[in-house]
Amino acid sequence: MATEDYVVFGGKLKMPGTLEFHDPDKLHVVGRFAEYDDAYKAWQSHAYSTIDDAHACYVAKKVSDEVVTWHAEKCPELKTILG
Repeated sequence: MATEDYVVFGGKLKMPGTLEFHDPDKLHVVGRFAEYDDAYKAWQSHAYSTIDDAHACYVAKKVSDEVVTWHAEKCPELKTILG
C-alpha cells in the first residue's frame, strides 16, 4: 500500500479561522514527512509553541491537498520542498 506524504507549514494569518496568510511567500515550512504520525508531531510542536498568538497557525496537510498546492504557488520554499 502506497503512503501519502505530508507537509507541515505555518505563519501569521490575516484573520483567525482562515488559512489566508499575511505573507504566503514567507511561510515557515517545517518539512515533508512520509508518515502522518511524524507530521503530526512536528505540527504539534510548532502549533503549541504559538498557542498564545491567535494569528499564528500551523497545518499538517497531505501533499496532494488543494491548500498545499495553492500555497506552493506563492511560497518558493514550499514549492522547493514539494519538488
